[in-house]
Amino acid sequence: MIKGYRIYYQTIGNIAIIFIVLLGLLNINPGIVQAELIDGHIVLDFVAEQLLAYGWPASTSVTLSVDNPSSGTGEDYSETVTTSSDSTPVATFTWPTVEIETGATLTVSGNGDSVQLINTLEVEAINIYSDEIGGRGSVGANLTISIMVGERYDRTLTIGSDGFWNADFSVYREIEYGSIVNFTTCPSGWVQSVETNGNLIKIEIPACNRYIYVKFSNPTNYIGSFNWPENTSLTLTIDDPSTGVGTDYSDSIINDEDTRGYFLDLVDYPLAEGQIINVSDGTDTLSMTVPSFYIRQIDADTDMICGTANAGNEIVSSYTLGTFPNFYWDNRFTITDEQGEWCFDYSSPTDGIDIMEDKIPAISQIDENNNITRLGGLSTTFSDVQYSYMEELGGIEYNLYRYIEALYDAGLTAGTSSNPSKFSPKLTLDRSMAAVFMLRGNFGTAYTPPEAPWNTFTNESWANNAYAQKWAEGLFQAHLTAGCQTSPLMYCPDRTLTREEAVVFALHLKYDTIDGEGNVISYTPPAASGTVFADMADTSYWATKWAEQAYLDGILPACGTTDGKPDFCPSDSVNRAWAAYMIVKAKNLTLP
Repeated sequence: MIKGYRIYYQTIGNIAIIFIVLLGLLNINPGIVQAELIDGHIVLDFVAEQLLAYGWPASTSVTLSVDNPSSGTGEDYSETVTTSSDSTPVATFTWPTVEIETGATLTVSGNGDSVQLINTLEVEAINIYSDEIGGRGSVGANLTISIMVGERYDRTLTIGSDGFWNADFSVYREIEYGSIVNFTTCPSGWVQSVETNGNLIKIEIPACNRYIYVKFSNPTNYIGSFNWPENTSLTLTIDDPSTGVGTDYSDSIINDEDTRGYFLDLVDYPLAEGQIINVSDGTDTLSMTVPSFYIRQIDADTDMICGTANAGNEIVSSYTLGTFPNFYWDNRFTITDEQGEWCFDYSSPTDGIDIMEDKIPAISQIDENNNITRLGGLSTTFSDVQYSYMEELGGIEYNLYRYIEALYDAGLTAGTSSNPSKFSPKLTLDRSMAAVFMLRGNFGTAYTPPEAPWNTFTNESWANNAYAQKWAEGLFQAHLTAGCQTSPLMYCPDRTLTREEAVVFALHLKYDTIDGEGNVISYTPPAASGTVFADMADTSYWATKWAEQAYLDGILPACGTTDGKPDFCPSDSVNRAWAAYMIVKAKNLTLP
């Protein structure tokens, strides 16, 4: 179409009359003929602070509207100007007096037509060690990244479907430029994006953000601090407020190509939530508090991973690329849930992602100062208890990984094997094993049973489980068992531990106390009602009151239902996984 002209066809009978109307020269009713928008687009140039609009005819009145997402008002700034009268008309707006936020919508309208631009272009990270710059922008946009490192270097790319981009200036740099591009400090420059609709956005490369990087990874955790100038002397200190010491750990490095910003691996120091990390060059100090950050559930069947973090922080996931920094993230969002809960669905990509049961993708949390806490490449504590370890009870699937891990984190179990590390979750407990498990579950792995003689349970044979007699003695002395019968007093070490016996141990763990003279006050549950379970209605049976109280306390769930009423299955056996569940519930341990 000829710019500035319209052609009308009007048929009268068989005669075609062609009207060629020259706009601006003929006095045509403006309600009938209207100038058409041709190739309309917006130029948003943060570098030169220019805001332009093209495509409207000369001397046309057009209006700019800016809507920032944070305000929620719909319009935060507006201005009306007239396009220039030359052969390439342009609307030149005054640079807005309000900040144009990321995500802001700019609308230019006039003569019945409008064009929109959404400000999506960002530089999110610069790594002076790998000579990379990355960020996000509009899908399909053509990007030019220009940096000044002694001289100007450019890289071009098209933003992919995930909206993230990464410009690696180290790739083919000698071939392209004939010299090495080396970010010894933060480079200056700009990024220009031309979107598929013609809109153009140009932004400056910001000053490098210095930040602290914490990585939790088995068997070693890491701390780094990035974007300090090369050869800077850096000091790391960690303050754990719970100790009251002030500085619980310190280290120092020279920030060069050898260290690349990383301090020594924290082999001997356990990083934990709430600790304060400081990194200083003697003049400037960065500080971060280790945030709450946990994996709560991994479902290998649905490829879902869920967890908790600090509300208001950003959460980022990357799976296919395993090194940091990495800008090709599968997902990124701000946690708005007040409880800090988040979930990633890895089944959504075209080809899908198969979550490995023994490892998790790299998941990072970014705070308001851009400090990063990362869970990456974490293996489970026990090789036979993966994140998705489930057991079915009464038609309900229970994730028991968290309870086993909580028991280990509290120092109450060491598992059944150290090389490889195993817990043996499905191993059914006999009463000999139960004595060891319950004592360590109550007092920790450092507990030592009493020395001989063991005079309590002498009315039975210990030939098959000689190791356990001292543990049974310790269990009795701790008032955690009264044996399996009283006349004569016996422990029954070879007998399988049942659910009704297990909850007695658990309730003693929960409720037994010590008086002022050091005597154990042994717990006794209230009388049974006989109305809680379909299969335990006999109030005179010794275990009914223990089962009812344990169920009401959430120490052990029902094993099924009969006519709508829960069953307890008192004679069913208990394995190590469910024993861990009961101890964690009884002692109210924190779940990972």
